This record gives sequence, C-alpha cells and structure tokens, in this order.
Amino acid sequence: MSDENVVRLPVKPKDAPANELTIVRTYGSCAHSHFLVDERASEVTCRDCGEKLNPVWALAQLAREDSSLIQRWSLLSAHVRLLQGRTKVKCTSCQKMVTIPSGVSDWKVRDLAEHIRKEEGL
Repeated sequence: MSDENVVRLPVKPKDAPANELTIVRTYGSCAHSHFLVDERASEVTCRDCGEKLNPVWALAQLAREDSSLIQRWSLLSAHVRLLQGRTKVKCTSCQKMVTIPSGVSDWKVRDLAEHIRKEEGL
C-alpha cells in the first residue's frame, strides 16, 4: 500500500472535561487504610503513620468501601436466591449426594443483584 492511496481525515482533539474527578495517589507512601476520627476536634488521623487527613477524603473512602460491600452483598444474595433448593442431587448410579452446577448465567445474577439493591433501598 502506498501513501498516495491514503486519505487523511480531519481529526480534532477532544478537550478534557472541566469538572472531571481525578484521584491522585502517591505510591510508596502510606495508603492510610486505617484512620482514627476525633469528633470533638473534627480531625481525622491515619492510625498507621499518624498523618492528619482531610475529613472529606476519609468520608469518600468510607463511602467507596460501603458501596463495594453493598454490591458484594447483593451479588451473594442473588446467588443464594437462585441456588435455593438446587445444590445437591442423589446420583442414580452410586446413590451418593453430589453437588450440581447452578447453570445460572452471570448476567442473571447481576440482574437479580440490582433488583435486590432496589428492594432493599440501597
């Protein structure tokens, strides 16, 4: 293929959104995964390194963790609902109880998990 057969299309670079949320992480330092909250002084301190933390950042960390836990809980609840009464069956040849596969697709589990979150108001 030669360059004379190539048609250049006009491409305009996109501008970055003005209100985009950017999370900046400094690697190699403390992750501040455990923190102490002093309600009287309205201060948050890292339990591991002792650094004073921004209370809004600490609140965002808690909200992110809470959201993750709610999502995992609803997925597990969906699995339980879909598998109720269908976990074991007696083998006709050896007469032993064997675990059977659920046969439930991932999309069905995610769909039911979303329904459970709405039911629970989460």
